[in-house]
Amino acid sequence: KPVQFSAGLYFLPEWTDYGNLSETFQSGYTQEIMASVQIGNFMLRPGLEITRSQDNGNYEVNYSKYEMTGYYLGTDFENWGNPSDTMSYLLDEHGLYDTVFYNEVYRTDNTYTYLQIPLQVGYKFLKHKRFSMMVSGGPCLSLLLNEKKSDPAFRDFAAENIMMVDQTPERKYSNWQLLLGLSTQYMLTGKFSLSVEPTYRQYFQSTYDGNGSG
Repeated sequence: KPVQFSAGLYFLPEWTDYGNLSETFQSGYTQEIMASVQIGNFMLRPGLEITRSQDNGNYEVNYSKYEMTGYYLGTDFENWGNPSDTMSYLLDEHGLYDTVFYNEVYRTDNTYTYLQIPLQVGYKFLKHKRFSMMVSGGPCLSLLLNEKKSDPAFRDFAAENIMMVDQTPERKYSNWQLLLGLSTQYMLTGKFSLSVEPTYRQYFQSTYDGNGSG
């Protein structure tokens, strides 16, 4: 059968489970350019993707404040010049001040940009008139291009000796994944088609440095 070539543009929303280091199912999206080489029912699909994903950052914020920690009652005695033995007294509250140290954890929103290079092999198992379905799978290499970390929303004008420690795990520069997809395609014309392809992405290792679990 003749070899068929095609190319496509894809937009893929994503939800990622990072495990215990983050809230589950962080959102992101992928923009993809993919070429296809089809021989019979088999298809080879290399591509290039730009993926932007969200993840939580964690900051430990240490600071101190000089503030009232308690109070005591003071007593003043006076006789107001009264020649009798009658005495008057007043009770006053007096504040006790000291330096108080605080330790708090703030969550931030971080954005990571990846260049992804997938190479998938597909098999078209159903074709009926303009409608077809295909399963595909293959490896994908991800390269970290950029990370944008936000600062913690800490605002306290009375705070002193402020120290912020970024406890967000560092991400690896590169990692490998396995892609598995199911594509549903409808031919609009002889040259253009519309497809929907849910894809499962499994990381072989953690995206974080120092964590070997996948």
